Amino acid sequence: MKYRQNSNIVERIVAGEHLLVPVSGDVVDMRRLFSLNQTARTAWKALEHAVTEDQVVEAITSEFNVEVGVARSDVKELLAALQAQKLIQCIC
Repeated sequence: MKYRQNSNIVERIVAGEHLLVPVSGDVVDMRRLFSLNQTARTAWKALEHAVTEDQVVEAITSEFNVEVGVARSDVKELLAALQAQKLIQCIC
């Protein structure tokens, strides 16, 4: 299973905070803003292209000093949250 960013999402920096902002036409859905920490930003960058969960884990572990098991658990949680907010799509 692969995942990628939805095309109607833009990343913006507001007051030093990285936010994912859903846009539809000229309208921003402020109820669905999603804040990214450094680790989540790395995952978000990986999701610019269709990638597997393992590829996102690899991106995290190559940039941060974290065990694969911990990274995998965190990536599963992040992907579920991004999917719930319709920020990414599953390419099955």
